[in-house]
Amino acid sequence: MSSRPLDPEVLRTALQSAPGHIIVTDEEYRIRYLNRVEHGFDLEQLIGTSYLAVLPPAQARKVQAVLERARETGEPQQYETFLEAPAGGRQWYSTQISWFEASDGSKGMICILTEITKQREAEQRVEALRHDLVQASHRAGMAEIATGVLHNVGNVLNSVNVSADTLMRELESSRLHLLGKAVRMLADNRERLAEFLRDDPKGGKLVELLAQVDAALEGEHERLRKETSRLAEHLTMMRSIVEAQQTIARLGDMSEPARPEPLIEQILSMFQLDLETRFIEVALQLEEVGKVVLDKQATLQVLANLVRNAIESLEEIEGGRHLWVRLRADDDRIHFEVEDNGMGIAPENLPRLFEHGFSTKRNGHGFGLHASAVAARTMNGTLEAVSEGPGQGACFRLSLPRVLP
Repeated sequence: MSSRPLDPEVLRTALQSAPGHIIVTDEEYRIRYLNRVEHGFDLEQLIGTSYLAVLPPAQARKVQAVLERARETGEPQQYETFLEAPAGGRQWYSTQISWFEASDGSKGMICILTEITKQREAEQRVEALRHDLVQASHRAGMAEIATGVLHNVGNVLNSVNVSADTLMRELESSRLHLLGKAVRMLADNRERLAEFLRDDPKGGKLVELLAQVDAALEGEHERLRKETSRLAEHLTMMRSIVEAQQTIARLGDMSEPARPEPLIEQILSMFQLDLETRFIEVALQLEEVGKVVLDKQATLQVLANLVRNAIESLEEIEGGRHLWVRLRADDDRIHFEVEDNGMGIAPENLPRLFEHGFSTKRNGHGFGLHASAVAARTMNGTLEAVSEGPGQGACFRLSLPRVLP
């Protein structure tokens, strides 16, 4: 069954509603087509204007080099750039470009821009948070607290890196180029557009092409939404870490009823990229313990330190790398265990493991395990380490009171 020709107005509306900006230029990089504008730009003023003239001078030089490379090689190129919007503010874009030559002899560039301003702003908030943290620690003269905060923020930054990497991979595999294919087909047949859509088999395939784009972009939008939500959660967690360690609170002030299992899943998601890139096999052994009263933030900080240390220990060995994370409970306590088959711990180092400033790592600062032990004591719990010696791996156990809601 043949498809009905796509009405030009429907196609125009679809292109205007696309999640990315689509720009088609001539061979001098003058803008011939732009699906829509925002942030105060004027469409009529942009048509006929050099694409490079819209960019700040430093960005224009960078982008021109990329455009020339796309023209010379004939291969798609990708880069990031920003625009200073007339309505105010700087807008960042991840851009994919391709050089094309139409059947009528016209040549030019097709650019597909995906806005990543929110991602950039999130990175800037992270940097602002780090700056505020350092300044606060200097004003208070509390170097030990500052290093502990930075250490724990660094743990959470692993999850930010995972989210940022996922977002970048999603952008790189975007199906927006299918819209570029539709635009090229329209540009090649602009003089006989109605006839092309009605009679040409290629014109009839535009419906199928746009259906593929719709399905692909819908899924892409949902994945980007979820990953951006996770990124926001990680930023909130970093702020909570800072606030928790800047406040001297009594035991119980930060406690609330919670299930321990999601805390473990959250920690493993923070280190997902590290675990995958280092080929570490993770085994979970989680008992059903129900809801208990926990200081969630402090518990997360301790578990993050333990998992991070285990990953660093496993980096040093060859062969199979294994990480076991366990949750169990008895009548009055719950126990979190993080065990690895990594480098292990020498017997003479076990008694000093939680001392402030003591570290067995070449570049270690000795604050992570010390801060974790302090956090465990603050929660009326204990932090223990067991190892059979070098090369035999290690097991760390966080034990906390089992207080029912």
